[in-house]
Parts: sequence; structure tokens; C-alpha cells
Amino acid sequence: MRGSSSLPEEKRSFTAEFAGSIWYGDVMHGPRVAIKGQLRKTYLVSLIDDASRLVAHSAFCLGETALDIEGVLKQALLRRGVPRLSRARDKRGNQQDSVIRRMACSARLGDG
Repeated sequence: MRGSSSLPEEKRSFTAEFAGSIWYGDVMHGPRVAIKGQLRKTYLVSLIDDASRLVAHSAFCLGETALDIEGVLKQALLRRGVPRLSRARDKRGNQQDSVIRRMACSARLGDG
């Protein structure tokens, strides 16, 4: 409708009802930085809480591998604790369970 003040309803495949239930992972291409005389591409790896949109942790990395994401996840767990569902999803909805389970178990057992 033209001139209507109503906004379209936002639709999501899944949402968390409470903060700390689901974290989403996202990777953004960052700037190139000089390291040992060579320009290297960086990536901003972030974990974001679905319900509150709080950034659990974010860091620039030199890659976007599972090890890079695991490092960011470890810091998020140390700073924010284990999410209720111990699960994270990337922005397409894919679960990142293998890394999450390993890190959550380590955090619960005090190994990490």
C-alpha cells in the first residue's frame, strides 16, 4: 500500500527465544595488513547472540578456517559462558556443532 505506515513482517527460519540460546557465526573480509613485509588478507570472525544481537566475541584473523573460528569461539566461551544450547549456527543456518561441542565440553570440564 502506498503511504502505509506499517512495515513488512520480518520472517526468519528460526529464532532464539532467550539470550544465550543460539550464537551465529559470521566472517567478513577485512583489510590487507603488512606481515613480515608481505600484504596478508584478514577476516573479521564474529559470534553473535541471536536473541540479543550481542557480539559474544569478534577478532581479525589471517584465515577463516575451523582453527580460526575455534580461537574466536574459545574467547567467546571464556567471556560469555557456554550458550544454553551449546550450539552455534552460521548465517545460512548450518550448525557448527563439531567445534562447538568440543569447546563447550572443554569449558565445562575446565580443559580449555
